[in-house]
Amino acid sequence: MLARPLGVVIACALALVLSGCSMLAGPESGFIITLEDPAGRLGPPPWSVAVFNPYFGPEQARTTRTAGSAGPDKPFEVLVRSRMESWRIQDRLVGDRSTVFGLVLPSLRADGYWLARVDHALGGFSGTGSARFCRWGRVEPDEDSEELPIVVRHRKDAPGLQLETRVRIPAQPRSGPSGRP
Repeated sequence: MLARPLGVVIACALALVLSGCSMLAGPESGFIITLEDPAGRLGPPPWSVAVFNPYFGPEQARTTRTAGSAGPDKPFEVLVRSRMESWRIQDRLVGDRSTVFGLVLPSLRADGYWLARVDHALGGFSGTGSARFCRWGRVEPDEDSEELPIVVRHRKDAPGLQLETRVRIPAQPRSGPSGRP
């Protein structure tokens, strides 16, 4: 008599697990990086770009998993298609009020990466911020490092948490205030 209700419970639990796994099959979360370079500091496109979590280790070798290219009309997309990629993307979201990630732009500077921080309203995931240059092996920006303006917009019409991220390359290097972004 107990076997039948237990079997129903197990079947329901299995159905929930399988439906959850199927939800991970399609793109759910990610970054869509658009680079704006009106002064041509990056050189001719396509531009090499990568997005990563510097708090897992700010080494250049770690960035190869999420490396690709972008151009004026071709954003670089890091979208989730597996549980491992989901983990990598979600760990870039630090807290409810900001998004922090590492941005690699070797054609602008090859000796490090840009530590990006964008503050947003609670639950909104859209906002403005900046990326400041860090040397490989560090998670603190260089003193008076160059600053790149960033705008993030949450694509509410897309599945999961997709963040359209616009990075503007200023005509001349700009330094920001000292300290952590």
